[in-house]
Amino acid sequence: MKEKDLQDRIDAVLELKANQDAVHDKVATQAAKYQRKVAEAKARLDNEKEAMVAQGINPYEEFRSREFELEARRREKRMQRRVEDNKAALANKLLAEESVARRENIKIKKNKVRMT
Repeated sequence: MKEKDLQDRIDAVLELKANQDAVHDKVATQAAKYQRKVAEAKARLDNEKEAMVAQGINPYEEFRSREFELEARRREKRMQRRVEDNKAALANKLLAEESVARRENIKIKKNKVRMT
C-alpha cells in the first residue's frame, strides 16, 4: 500500500512539473509576441517621426495634436452615450408615469360608476 501511495505522489509531482513547464512555455511565448509587437510599434513610430521631420513637420506638435483630437473624439462619444442613456431613462420614466396615470384614471372611472 505504501508503494502505491508513493507512486501516486511521484506521479502527481511529475504532472505538476509538466503543467508548470507548459505554463512557463506559454507565458514565454506570449511575452515574446508582446515584445515583438512593442518593437514593431516603436519602429513604425520612429519611421513616422523621421518622415515628418523630412517634410518639415514638428513630430511633437503633430503627435500632441493627434492626442487632443483622439481625446476630443472619446469625450464626444462619452457625451453621446450619456445623452442616449438619459433619453432612454427619460422615455422609461415617462412610460412608467403614463402607466400610473392610466391606472389612476381607471380607478377614478370605476369609483364614479360605483357612485352612480
